[in-house]
Amino acid sequence: DCGFVPKLISIYNDDSTYKIACDGNTTLSQSNVRSGDYDYSAMTSAVVGDCVTRIGDWAFLDCTSLTSCTIGSGVTSISYQAFTGCTSLTSIDIPDNVTSIGMYAFYGCSGLTSVTIPDSVVSIGKSPFSACTSLSEIRGKFATDDNKALIYNDALLAFAPYGMTGYII
Repeated sequence: DCGFVPKLISIYNDDSTYKIACDGNTTLSQSNVRSGDYDYSAMTSAVVGDCVTRIGDWAFLDCTSLTSCTIGSGVTSISYQAFTGCTSLTSIDIPDNVTSIGMYAFYGCSGLTSVTIPDSVVSIGKSPFSACTSLSEIRGKFATDDNKALIYNDALLAFAPYGMTGYII
């Protein structure tokens, strides 16, 4: 039991996997990820507990060693720049309960190669995958039939592969 504030509750494996949990509905913030007596920059994987409902602004900002993050079933929102600068993040499983993805949520995740947007998503902010230089495929809701672009509210939000300069709708 860790109260109503999300916090690190255990480090396991090789001291680089972090589990973040809480008791109650709450937002995971950048200060939650960086609190405690551990080196967040060494975090290679994270498990966000089911009780967390929102991954807040800049929560995992510049966690450059993070390669994977398991998002709990309670999370409904991935906020503004939540994973910005996670350059080692190669994949992210966005669970079916997520309804919104914020602006620049995965900005600069240069290791990210593909993403699937679940059917539960009803809103997506501007440029959620900007500067994802390895992105080669976008699947799921709002993706084009060829999995090369993300279109939401008649706006083109992302290209795959990165660097593509145009797309005919």
